[in-house]
Amino acid sequence: GTISISNNTLAGVTTVLERDLGTVDIGRTTPVNGKYMKVIDERLFMVDSANNPSLVTVSKPFYPAENPTANTLQTATEDGQVVTGLAESYGKLVVFKEDSMYYLTQNNMQTDLVKIPTDIGCLSHKTIAKWRDKLVWLSRKGVEMGDIRGAEIISDSVNNELLAVKQAIIKAANHLRTTKA
Repeated sequence: GTISISNNTLAGVTTVLERDLGTVDIGRTTPVNGKYMKVIDERLFMVDSANNPSLVTVSKPFYPAENPTANTLQTATEDGQVVTGLAESYGKLVVFKEDSMYYLTQNNMQTDLVKIPTDIGCLSHKTIAKWRDKLVWLSRKGVEMGDIRGAEIISDSVNNELLAVKQAIIKAANHLRTTKA
């Protein structure tokens, strides 16, 4: 028989396989507006930046466009912070917020996110890098190095003047982008 996919699998419409026997729904949900993405163990982990920026959605194994609504990981929302980045440490997903970190103990969705006991977070996903078996990133306190067990400061702190310069650069870049359009 013939197999066809009735919509682009990334278009946000229910993906359906059509066979000679009829139509079979394979559980497609509307994709999230992904901001940060990380692939671990054949699953796509993605932050839903538009609807819930503290929520991480997880795809089915080997199907990055399949995001069942049951496959979600909620970080704390009472802190008012959004997820600022995703990384991998020892094969586990690490979720960064500005002043906190979480990790997933098993990537098979059988567990929840566990908060790493620290007040260290990450200012921007663009600062997260892997170095040997550690992660390195920029926090409010400075450059941090660590993994799912915790982190330590390896530089001087980031002061408010540096953050103000960063904001001014972003504002100028956005202004240039809108004037060119």
